[in-house]
Amino acid sequence: MLMKRIGIILIMAVMCPFIQAQDSKELKEAFLDGEYFLAYEDFLDALPYYLKVYEQNTNNANINYRIGLCYLNIPGEKNKAIPYLEKAILNTTSDYKEGNFKEERAPHDAFFFLANAYQIQYKFVEAKKNYNKYLQFLEPSDTVNTNFVKQGIASCQNAKEIVKHPVYFDLLNLGNRINSASKEFAAVISGDGSTLVYVSSLKFYDALFYSKKVNGQWGLPVNITPDIKSDGDLYPTGLSYDGTQLLLTRNDRFNSDIYSSKIVDGKWIPHEKLGKNINTKFWESHASLSNDGNIMYFTSNRSGGFGGLDIYKTGKNEETGLWGNPINLGPVINSQFNEETPFICADNKTLFFSSQGHKTMGGFDIFSSEIQDDGNWSEPANIGYPINSTDDDLFFIPRNGGINGYISFSDKEPLIGREDIFYLEIFSDKNPRPVEIKGLVSLGDKPSEQTGEIRIWLGNDQSGSSQVFNVNAPEGKYSTITKVPGKYKMLFESQGFVAENRFITVPPNYSLGEIVINVNLKSVTITEPIVLKNIYFNYNSYKISKNEQNKINFVSDLLNKNLDLIIEIAGYTDSKGRTSYNKTLSLNRARSVADYFIQQGVDKNRVKVKGYGETNFIAINKNKDSSDSPEGRKYNRRVEFLVISGAKESIVTEKVDLPADLIYKK
Repeated sequence: MLMKRIGIILIMAVMCPFIQAQDSKELKEAFLDGEYFLAYEDFLDALPYYLKVYEQNTNNANINYRIGLCYLNIPGEKNKAIPYLEKAILNTTSDYKEGNFKEERAPHDAFFFLANAYQIQYKFVEAKKNYNKYLQFLEPSDTVNTNFVKQGIASCQNAKEIVKHPVYFDLLNLGNRINSASKEFAAVISGDGSTLVYVSSLKFYDALFYSKKVNGQWGLPVNITPDIKSDGDLYPTGLSYDGTQLLLTRNDRFNSDIYSSKIVDGKWIPHEKLGKNINTKFWESHASLSNDGNIMYFTSNRSGGFGGLDIYKTGKNEETGLWGNPINLGPVINSQFNEETPFICADNKTLFFSSQGHKTMGGFDIFSSEIQDDGNWSEPANIGYPINSTDDDLFFIPRNGGINGYISFSDKEPLIGREDIFYLEIFSDKNPRPVEIKGLVSLGDKPSEQTGEIRIWLGNDQSGSSQVFNVNAPEGKYSTITKVPGKYKMLFESQGFVAENRFITVPPNYSLGEIVINVNLKSVTITEPIVLKNIYFNYNSYKISKNEQNKINFVSDLLNKNLDLIIEIAGYTDSKGRTSYNKTLSLNRARSVADYFIQQGVDKNRVKVKGYGETNFIAINKNKDSSDSPEGRKYNRRVEFLVISGAKESIVTEKVDLPADLIYKK
């Protein structure tokens, strides 16, 4: 038995190095596969290979760094980058060995990408902290990267301000005929709005699809990738006004140039490279056309620019059809960083483009600028949050001067796939949002049984404008549209019902599309006035007797139901006793009633106490023969209630019905 155990131990001792070597070989292969896909920016394909290596060593800073990079470049997954990059920065080096399986440290760049990940998640304090940390690793002579990181820090502050003033817009998803469960992006639309070309990420390649709009609906898309002879590396950037000429860019990771394809005899022909005035040995990444097709706007990082990629424009020679020498749009448009995806509006004056410079929230933001009367461009304006975000925002194709536009989103609802193409309507002073004010007006306690005409008056406090419209009960539905922000008053009235007012505000930031006001008008009822009966007291007493309890409870309940009702409690006496004594006695009678109300929950400030002594007699104190009249005096020993303010209903003081021989005559 002992020999058998020794044999097993010896076998395991021999096998363990072999198993470990086998595992190490598989992990190295997984790492190198991840590196291969990462080199081609196929982050989604690279990720599972790095995760496999990560399972064997979760503290490997290099693998955490690689996983963080992958997540940071996968739409909808970017928040997952943070915990991996947080582990990566725990072990960084300036002597980083890229592509080396044995490298377990991360480069200092991990701080930059962690800052970027934080910024995308709107965690600006953490982002700025890591941007500043990364600055410490840059050489003083590295002004390009230093300025880029400082722009990241500035954009964090920009974002904090921009998100305080969001723009409001309506989104229309182009639907499941265009959008699929995958990614659809880089949509270009012809100027006449009838032609759409876009990219759809299929299983093995990015395909170009073409659709025509018929009767207001996009037709079944056609895959034109084979027609234009694309290997899945051509992307649309612009369409002519009539949709017959398509501009494309090819990015082979070593160079990027502009190409063109046309429809000939109803079919797209193979792409052709544009001439040397457009394409150079440098990077040309995007091109689009004016509506008349005679001006092209494109981006290039050729020498002589103001930053990285700059926007240029060039005109077409009418005789030769060739594009002329390009003109840089200048430093107002082009920053020291990258500008991308320029599109000119139909007016040939308003340009929309994306930039890493100017007042960006982070990454690329979409901006607009107009040519002024003096020929200069206006200062680019950020089109606002949440169209722009702290991530890269590109490829906004304006319509109607930028009131509308096409763009792809991966984080807006309703989504069909991982990224969809949307049509926007942006609300602003140029395009005020129509606000529907609507609701239901009903009559009485049984609305379904009440009929009658209802008059609705709507007035704007600022402009003084008003409108009147009528609806009929029992339906009672009303609706009206306004585009004017401000405060409004509404009056609802109908014959035989109590009119009601409502006050609404149409916000100046166009954040609301509808305001719903439902009203039920109460019937007008004729009722007897509420009588506050006097409280009577025994001789020389201010104690409330049991006989008066019901009356005092009635007044107490009335006060608790009408919280704005304020009353005076007036105490009186008969003529017996000294005047000064009776003054005090009358005040005590009033106070005893007030104390009772306060005990029942009535605010003491709503009951005012007065003692009037032997005044304001309502009955005789003596008979005609000067003898005492106990029957008369009992009516004078009383407390009366007087309404000071807040009466919602008719409330009166009791008029005591006395026998004729007891009535006091002044």
